[in-house]
Amino acid sequence: MKRKFCSTKNGFVVLVSVLVAGAAAAAITVSLLLSGSIFLKSGISLDRSVKAKSLVNACAEEALMQIRDNAEYEGTGNLNLNGGTCNYTVVKGAEENRSLNVEGSVDEVIRRIKIQINAIYPKINVTYWQEVADF
Repeated sequence: MKRKFCSTKNGFVVLVSVLVAGAAAAAITVSLLLSGSIFLKSGISLDRSVKAKSLVNACAEEALMQIRDNAEYEGTGNLNLNGGTCNYTVVKGAEENRSLNVEGSVDEVIRRIKIQINAIYPKINVTYWQEVADF
């Protein structure tokens, strides 16, 4: 009686095919999980950046209110809002000119703006308000 080995070869081919398909499915699953993690981190960073931007704008408005309340104001101040902190520095220039440096941070995200004003009365005139990388 002769045995046929055909079925053994077919079984081996099926087994290898299942292993290759499983490895491909595992690779796709891992890449999807990693990309989801990257998107989540990006979303968290974007949220912190938006909060830091709001914070630095609030701090700049506080500094402008200090100048409005006291035309001779020169100095520094800070605020703690919404889980972050901000600092501002007002430097008095000639006549009514003022320079403001404002920095706000939420966790590791830092946003900075530089503001120039050239008049305080009858109203504050902002000539420059720009986000900067560094002062």
